Amino acid sequence: MNRINHFRTLTEAMESFRTRGYNSEYTAGEAGLILVESGVVYQPEELTIVEHHRFEGDSDPSDMAVIYAIESNDGLKGYYIDAFGAYSDPLSADLLKRVKIHEQTDQQ
Repeated sequence: MNRINHFRTLTEAMESFRTRGYNSEYTAGEAGLILVESGVVYQPEELTIVEHHRFEGDSDPSDMAVIYAIESNDGLKGYYIDAFGAYSDPLSADLLKRVKIHEQTDQQ
């Protein structure tokens, strides 16, 4: 689902996520999405994307990123930041394709 991006910057989106309890950061790994602070690995089937925002770098293509709000089956709320375009990571793209999506369009 495509969302209208209500945030001007990635930092603004991250702050909004954090105020709503999405405090844990995920990173992509061979085994799944990994919580940075604990090293716990979640399989894509254990996660749901509830919101995402895409940022296009107007002056620098390396600023192109997508931030995802993700909830795990055990109730953990976190976020994942991924580049797109020339800087995208094929590993994360494969993982994210397998994560359920259940976005609500009225969130900001």
